[in-house]
Amino acid sequence: MKASFVLPLLLICTAFSAYSSAGEIHKWKDEKGVTHFGERPPAGQKTEVIGEKKESETSGEQTVGEINSDFLLGRWQSEEYTAFGTTIPAQVYFFSKTIQGVEGKPMTMPVKSYSVQGNVIVVEGSISQKFTVIDRSTVSYDTGGAGIKKLRRL
Repeated sequence: MKASFVLPLLLICTAFSAYSSAGEIHKWKDEKGVTHFGERPPAGQKTEVIGEKKESETSGEQTVGEINSDFLLGRWQSEEYTAFGTTIPAQVYFFSKTIQGVEGKPMTMPVKSYSVQGNVIVVEGSISQKFTVIDRSTVSYDTGGAGIKKLRRL
């Protein structure tokens, strides 16, 4: 009889565990010592929370008045594109208040600040980037060699 309620209890605990970490960006190291970043770390993995995904509370188009320095925080999906003759697959980028990077890649870049200039968000850090807000879930930026690239909010 005890086993009959163990499975439901385990499912409830798993659901609450997943719910409690929803929206957080985690940093962890795998068994090979490689650092990873993402919203969903492997089960049982010791992680450090480095930021939070920001959900938009508005519907419809994002207006200039609603854009703030936290707008870009969270996870963004890129499109596949070609740069300098090489096809770059779609990737998930993450932005926190202090770092930015690509999920599954060990390298991150420090972020000093985010500022808003009209519908453009300027990210200052080891490199400066400008993201143009298209709507509440889409931004674009000039990659230089690969032209304009769009990112969609996850």
